[in-house]
Amino acid sequence: MATSYESKSSFHKPAICLNRVHPYGIVKKHPNRAVFSILAYAISETNPIGNFLCEGKWIMKIGYIRISTTDQNTARQEALMQELGVNQIYIDRLSGKSLDRPELKKMIGYVREGDVVIVESISRFARNTRDLLELMEKLNEKKVQFVSKKEAIDTNTPTGRFMLTVFGAVAELEREYILQRQKEGIAIAKEQGVYQGRRPIVRDNFDQVTDLWRNGQITAAEAMRRLDLKSSTFYRKVREKGVRG
Repeated sequence: MATSYESKSSFHKPAICLNRVHPYGIVKKHPNRAVFSILAYAISETNPIGNFLCEGKWIMKIGYIRISTTDQNTARQEALMQELGVNQIYIDRLSGKSLDRPELKKMIGYVREGDVVIVESISRFARNTRDLLELMEKLNEKKVQFVSKKEAIDTNTPTGRFMLTVFGAVAELEREYILQRQKEGIAIAKEQGVYQGRRPIVRDNFDQVTDLWRNGQITAAEAMRRLDLKSSTFYRKVREKGVRG
């Protein structure tokens, strides 16, 4: 759920203001951003309020909050967001083990160049280094700044960018260790004659569903949904069965 706040403190102006955006060029599906930008454009040559403006563009602070269950309370994180002058927050009430979070996706789609995404801690944003780096890549592509209050990470500073580089190196090292342990475990299991490989994925209704798909009665996406299979697994098993769509 996205929530808007009136900012009670001035914005932190990014060290690099990227480009001038005319307010009437704002994407129509974000009317509140358009209103902010029209106001910013009107006063950009006079006396901007605090450091809200960057070359005529309204820089927004976007907060992201996550709690693991509905029993937990968001009050502490929301208080921090208000203290930091956040304009709008997105709140997810589910585990962070997956990036498939509705409000996280909305936030990533909403932010624009020059905006700042703020979280209380990295653990609220991502549960592992790989997910964190994937999210950071998306923000970097949109030229959005990231701030984590607890770890004092700010990607607008050399130190913040360095720390993310270290996270990337650690993640790569973790992947190499995992692969090495897997290889060693498989080798030992083979020596002991107990290695069986991956368990085959079996769906009792596979033939029935793929027949419907082959006959054009359902789409491939619907067939995957009914079988609870990923795209790669679905088409691999289709090839093994000799089914053609």
